[in-house]
Amino acid sequence: MKRFSFFQPIAAMAVMLIVAVLPAKGDDYVWKVDHVRIDGVFYEFIDDEAYVSNWGSIVDEYSRPLGFVQPRYNGDVVVPDTVVYEGKAYPVVAIIHEAFFGDTIASLTLPSSIRRFELDVFTDVTIGKFKIDSWKWWCDLKTSSWDIPHRSACNPIGVADEVYVGGELADMEHLALSEGVDTIANFYLCPQIKSIILPSTATYIGEHAFQHCTQLEHMKLNVGLKKAAYQAFYGCNAFKTIDIPDLAHWCKIGFIPNFPEQLLIDHPLIVNGEEIVDLVIPEGVKVINDRAFWGCTTLKSVTFPQSLDSIRFAFPYCKSLESIVIPDGTSYVKGFKGCSSLSSVTIGKGVKELGSETFADCISLESFVIGDSVKTLGDNVFSRCSNLNSIVIGSGVEKIGSGAFSGCESIQTVTSHIVVPFDLPSSVFSTSVQRNAILYVPAGTKELYTRFDGWRSFVNIVEQEDGGEGTCLLALQDAFGAMKLQVKRSEQQTIFFQAAEGWKIHSVNYNGIDVTAQLGDDGSFMTPTLYADATINVVYEEITPSAIASAESDDVYVNATQGGFMVSGAKAGTLCNVYTLDGRLAARQTISSAICEDIVLPSGQVYVVQVGAKRLKVLVP
Repeated sequence: MKRFSFFQPIAAMAVMLIVAVLPAKGDDYVWKVDHVRIDGVFYEFIDDEAYVSNWGSIVDEYSRPLGFVQPRYNGDVVVPDTVVYEGKAYPVVAIIHEAFFGDTIASLTLPSSIRRFELDVFTDVTIGKFKIDSWKWWCDLKTSSWDIPHRSACNPIGVADEVYVGGELADMEHLALSEGVDTIANFYLCPQIKSIILPSTATYIGEHAFQHCTQLEHMKLNVGLKKAAYQAFYGCNAFKTIDIPDLAHWCKIGFIPNFPEQLLIDHPLIVNGEEIVDLVIPEGVKVINDRAFWGCTTLKSVTFPQSLDSIRFAFPYCKSLESIVIPDGTSYVKGFKGCSSLSSVTIGKGVKELGSETFADCISLESFVIGDSVKTLGDNVFSRCSNLNSIVIGSGVEKIGSGAFSGCESIQTVTSHIVVPFDLPSSVFSTSVQRNAILYVPAGTKELYTRFDGWRSFVNIVEQEDGGEGTCLLALQDAFGAMKLQVKRSEQQTIFFQAAEGWKIHSVNYNGIDVTAQLGDDGSFMTPTLYADATINVVYEEITPSAIASAESDDVYVNATQGGFMVSGAKAGTLCNVYTLDGRLAARQTISSAICEDIVLPSGQVYVVQVGAKRLKVLVP
């Protein structure tokens, strides 16, 4: 059937506009090319369906044109699910042609028979009350949402003073969607929404679902959610928290590429309403997907399950994360970029690939051992780790991506156990590292390394002794004193620590890296493969009844350093007393910074350090 065309001859249009007359509400006037006004609503009939419309040319009873009109809706507008025209019933299925453009409407009621509407139908509209049957119907509507950011398009539930769903006034500020809604959509341009609770039936957050919801701060998810579309949260600049119902389910989602920027920069991890600092991923989880814990800046530790196979881009910018232990069964690791406090990483024996930018910008990393199981180092895997001073590359590595150690200007030693080297991209190591650092290579391979790009540029290439013939010194330093063990080079050693009665292990450091989290239940610690002398330092803590210990002292951390020790985690103003073993006061210092406080003491002695309610035994090397 022929539809109305806007491309009328200009002269004819001018005449029609001059004599334009808007019929009175309730009158039935025939519109040219089947436009009609019935009970105050304008329709266009296409085939066997009715569309709520706007523009049209109206004729009188003699078929003479009365004008070319743009109707204006006002008062109470009720769109029925069926309209009768010339004795035939037509279902009302869509809203088109800027139907309510610029109108001021006291109340607008839409039927659930409508399947779609064009976005521009509500441009510049003003609505007092907006009434619909259900949230499920509203979310299932198809809209031309591709141009939401443009011009002055409006969402009726966003501009209405009041929204009624199924006859009930909806709380649009704190919106809780009803069960049965499976796709979340059409809440774009709703500035009044501050929080939203998704039902368990919701599986998908649709395209542009919450675009430009400028006051949206909090969302509570449910376990049914599987996916979210691109730009679902574009322009949600107030977003602060998202409440995760189930960690195992959340790891599978690995949320959306365009999650609100605010939630990617600095936010707490909330699980069932509780803020999580020490995260335990439950057993059974095999994959932690992209962006699952991006920007959780209050997260300090993560315990991974033995079932884990893959860590994708899941933990970037978790700035408080200090140490991680990757299980032996995990084969792929990525996603710790920007974890600026991360200082201790243990790679499991099954890890085969460190993906691109895995540890980029981890500025607290000082040394790293890449196990023999690892075959691939991705692009920029350690880029801009500015304090990294030593790196050990396992014998199984077959590929090193471009920029792998770019920006790591502090590297002093590179130990490669690759027996058959290969060409490296020119950007793997900086020129200054190649000029100043020592490259240790397997015995008998120095000449071979000088043939390959990326390796030959090292000025200092030194062959290592054969693994079984060389030895290393493993120094053990704790509150009982110090000892050294002569051990075979290229071997690992297991050390067992046991505290005296009334004391417990406070911390264990291996070559200045905290490895406390790696201790077994029996107090055991397995060293990395030894290729050089190493030092283990142990600090013991007095077991204090919980009724006496202050809560704030739980976070106090003491780390022995050369010629003293460092206190962190204590509140500024806390008094720190240091005693010799015979009870003499050796030092007294008021903590000036909760971040770090250095206390200098004569070396080679054991001291009892009291910070608040916490007492520790420390050997100062």
